[in-house]
Amino acid sequence: RVDLPTFGSPTIPVLKPTMHSPRVSSRGNIRHLHSAQDVLRWIQIKGGYIMQLSPYLFFNDGLCREAMTTYADILGGELGMVVAAADMPPEFPIDEDKKNWLAHCEVNFPDGKLMGSDSLTGPSEPMAGANVMVNFAMKEAAETAFNRLADGGEVTMPFAATFWSAGFGMLTDRYGVRWMLGCEEAP
Repeated sequence: RVDLPTFGSPTIPVLKPTMHSPRVSSRGNIRHLHSAQDVLRWIQIKGGYIMQLSPYLFFNDGLCREAMTTYADILGGELGMVVAAADMPPEFPIDEDKKNWLAHCEVNFPDGKLMGSDSLTGPSEPMAGANVMVNFAMKEAAETAFNRLADGGEVTMPFAATFWSAGFGMLTDRYGVRWMLGCEEAP
């Protein structure tokens, strides 16, 4: 156990704690670090370096809430921040028929997040040249998620063993999002 100073001191930037931050009390004090991962995160925070790549998806026709709820269910995440278009500040006028659409939504996972919103300013082009890659530890979990995401979508590469993995596949789901799913298990 290592006791550390509070956020906001001259050497520690003020950051909003996240699920990846060291254990933090309600007053913003770091209580203690439990693991090597906590120590590495603390070093990154202290050095001002925090980087997390997060795919941001845009949905047409007000489908963001449905899609993100589906992804949370299929991939085992939790809905985080959800901001309705109606809650946007007045300087961002929203058409009346889009007030129930989402301006922002997050699905949180232990090591990252998936973010998205409805296309409030006009239709979004389909994904081209990009996929969301999800890598599972076990083949069974990857294949289950693949089959659930493929429901109502289009499989572009069936889930099967490859020379690099016990299971990998590609698809476009019913919301138009392109996915690649694989596993860490060896072929």
